[in-house]
Amino acid sequence: MPRGQTLPKMIAYWKRHDIKRVYGMFGNTALGQLQTAAMRPAVVELGSEYNDALLDPNGTDFRGVADRVKDANPQVIVITGQGATYEAAAVKQVRELGLRTWMWSMGQSFTSKYFHDALGPYREGMVFGGLYLDPKVSPQFMHAYRGRMGYLPAYNAGENYDVIKMFAYAIGKAGYDGDGIRDVIATLKNFPTVLGGRLYMAPDHFTRASSVGLWVVKRGSLVPLTG
Repeated sequence: MPRGQTLPKMIAYWKRHDIKRVYGMFGNTALGQLQTAAMRPAVVELGSEYNDALLDPNGTDFRGVADRVKDANPQVIVITGQGATYEAAAVKQVRELGLRTWMWSMGQSFTSKYFHDALGPYREGMVFGGLYLDPKVSPQFMHAYRGRMGYLPAYNAGENYDVIKMFAYAIGKAGYDGDGIRDVIATLKNFPTVLGGRLYMAPDHFTRASSVGLWVVKRGSLVPLTG
């Protein structure tokens, strides 16, 4: 996944809309710990209040966390966004407590079939950050995937496809030489992606994608979040 591109977009939006209280409900995983470590200083720099809770990825009952969230009265709740079942359970339990706080996801897992189905009606109004596999951009890839799997792909299927294409491109340039493949990928620029836009390799050796954005669920579909 392109690293570090979603949070700045979230912070910029919150700044424009004067968001002063943010609560992180991140998974107690390596990714979740990285997310809350990055979120806290970004929200504090915004001049806003930040609280968080790390969720047990093997857990199913998050009502105690939901109570703490309610007490904190946040304007925005942020989840990890890996599309895990515990995340869906946490979202549902927050909603079942009666909280209508705006729910944001650091990953665009809306199009993950199992996460999408697990959220049910609670997905409406959620904001998803990250990459969007747009059927208008990659109809052939999506049609082929659906033909094989029986349902449309999530964004991470597009990422995996791009990884394979990147290696194939590098092998075409360097042959079956490990150092040569590495060097081609390390200097990759303007590489077409099924996720829309172009990929390039940044100096930190993580990919950057021009198609990272913020998306809100309206009437059951993702649309770009504007304003």
